[in-house]
Amino acid sequence: MSVEKLLWKFVRCCVNRAFANIDLKRLEGDERFTFENLLDELRSSEQNWRSITDFINFVTKDFESIYIRYRDKFRDPKIIDEFFLNIIRFLLELDEVKYLPDLVHSVRVLENKIRENLEKY
Repeated sequence: MSVEKLLWKFVRCCVNRAFANIDLKRLEGDERFTFENLLDELRSSEQNWRSITDFINFVTKDFESIYIRYRDKFRDPKIIDEFFLNIIRFLLELDEVKYLPDLVHSVRVLENKIRENLEKY
């Protein structure tokens, strides 16, 4: 499997599609800036991936820490929950991911944590 194809799809098909589903009207000005920083961080993270293993490590470790860090920066953290759930949904739809059981498992664990947070509100 081509790591370049998976990385390209993660940013373009997962992160960008999830962003397109966000209602930015729900955000205050400072939150929009923070959201742009989040997007930049996710998009630029691909520069550190050289292999499928690098990508799996990112998704299983860094992705969750980014979620936790940014979730606390919004008045309504549900918007971050929804954004990350959409990224996860789009990621799990990728054909390249279906054949990576460790990645699918890790993503499902994070998905469940986010859903638990969402249910608290």
